[in-house]
Amino acid sequence: MAFNELIFLFKRRSIYPYYHLISNFNLPHIQNLYNYRNVEQFEEDLDFLMKHYKPLNPSQLFETKIPKNSFLLTFDDGLLETYTEIFPILKKRNLKCIFFLNPNFVNNKDAMYRHFMSVIISDLKKEGFPRSKKSKIAEILRFTFKNNEDFISSFLNLKFEERNKLQMVYEVLNFSTSNYLEANKIYLNSSQINEMILDGQFFGGHTMSHPPLIKLNLNEQLEEIHNSVEWVKNEFNLNYSFFAFPFTDSLMSKELFIELFKLNPDLRIFGNSGLKNDIDSRIIQRFSMENPKKIINKQVVLENIRALVEKIRSRNTIKRNEKF
Repeated sequence: MAFNELIFLFKRRSIYPYYHLISNFNLPHIQNLYNYRNVEQFEEDLDFLMKHYKPLNPSQLFETKIPKNSFLLTFDDGLLETYTEIFPILKKRNLKCIFFLNPNFVNNKDAMYRHFMSVIISDLKKEGFPRSKKSKIAEILRFTFKNNEDFISSFLNLKFEERNKLQMVYEVLNFSTSNYLEANKIYLNSSQINEMILDGQFFGGHTMSHPPLIKLNLNEQLEEIHNSVEWVKNEFNLNYSFFAFPFTDSLMSKELFIELFKLNPDLRIFGNSGLKNDIDSRIIQRFSMENPKKIINKQVVLENIRALVEKIRSRNTIKRNEKF
């Protein structure tokens, strides 16, 4: 039986696919980190979703009961392409979605360090991976490599807590992060965000600076999360609260969620653990539709089959450690 036929077995459950961006171009700050769908693929995703599911307006997430057979798209990181590529498509189809921002990067004041790392790799590729530059970088970051692929893997494997070493790499390469952001806009600016809000799009926090939260203590986690949500609300005069975890929510403690809901009982939180239930109905789990090699009808069916198997095994509700 074809996946398009199987989808009718699972349509009662609402789904929350998420993306970071859509683009037809190779973007230096992204292309070495992950693959992404092009505009045609995104349009095909929407054709499928709108045929088999009903669009869910983000405001409905605050209602007592979320309608069955609905879908809601969300987009992480506040990348420029959400305005230049995605927003026009959503307007054309009258779809309302949620976009999650890192306040430290809005208006291109700064960027996530891994985006700069991708730019550096892209520049090295253009230069034919000069041995002298690779060796200097490897010396600074204290790794060895056998070939270009090995170099890229080792470079991107830089630990979060060692990211400050990149400043020495920038100096060796004569790379200015501020000059790059001046010439190459990566993120949304306030004017673009306001335009999207006026059209009915929704925004939320994604931590202040996109750290791997598992590397932070509880107070630091709360600060990154709560401050990002409040900044977005205050900066754009919003009366709702949304947050999406960067990287993963899988190791986040029950204690963290309890403290977050104490600070803001109306907060709606998005994870990325697939079609799973969580410890609180205010936590909504999503699955990624980023990979251009995945076909949406097949992925939606497989996500539902996986959830059904986990339910049979009594493993479809996320178990969280009590304490951090």
